[in-house]
Amino acid sequence: MGRPGRFKHPELTEGPLKDLNNALHQLHLRAGLPSLSTMCRAMTGAISRTRLHDAFSKPGLPPWDVIDALVEVLATRAHSTSPESEIPLFERMWRTAALAELSPGPAPAAPPRPAHSPQLTAGTEKSPAEIVSLLGRLRSSELGESMHEILRTAARTYSISELPHVVMELERRSEPMPAIEFLLEAFATSRPHRDIHDLFLFLRRSNRYPYANYLRCAVTRHQDPRVTGEGGT
Repeated sequence: MGRPGRFKHPELTEGPLKDLNNALHQLHLRAGLPSLSTMCRAMTGAISRTRLHDAFSKPGLPPWDVIDALVEVLATRAHSTSPESEIPLFERMWRTAALAELSPGPAPAAPPRPAHSPQLTAGTEKSPAEIVSLLGRLRSSELGESMHEILRTAARTYSISELPHVVMELERRSEPMPAIEFLLEAFATSRPHRDIHDLFLFLRRSNRYPYANYLRCAVTRHQDPRVTGEGGT
């Protein structure tokens, strides 16, 4: 762990997460390099030493509650700043880093799909479990608009093979039905005919009738009958 008050920078590529980590280290320096014990005491033990250390030195995105608590403590100790001025800046950086985690990497071109079959394409860089884990961190932070943006991004970019698994992950982790409905609504309003029809068939054929019905209703609300070619329930 090194000397008290000194934390190793993680190896990160250039981007929003590295910007957030650098800003946290800079604020820590401006606050006089307080040790883990000092920061933990200032938080009355609400966040463990391990989680505080990981926020500085681990390459993953720290949960917002950890960043929020750290900025509160460090900005209070630093000169010429305050929590009121620093927290909104760090919140914007954290949101940007969280949304950047969803950006899929370049994928090889897929062969043409047969018109008669909803052949499922390859997924994106983030697995369904990872996207739902990120949603869970957002929910704990009560950053609702960022949650909606992540669901919209998933609806626009995830393949037909991945979307049902995202739905199942949301359900398995007891996310409320509105989150699933928001995902399907965003899918219905942002994807082409073929994708919507394929997802509808996939949901029906895997006995996920409530979700298939909701998708069909979402399309109907937007005055597009293209999903209903499969017939009623």
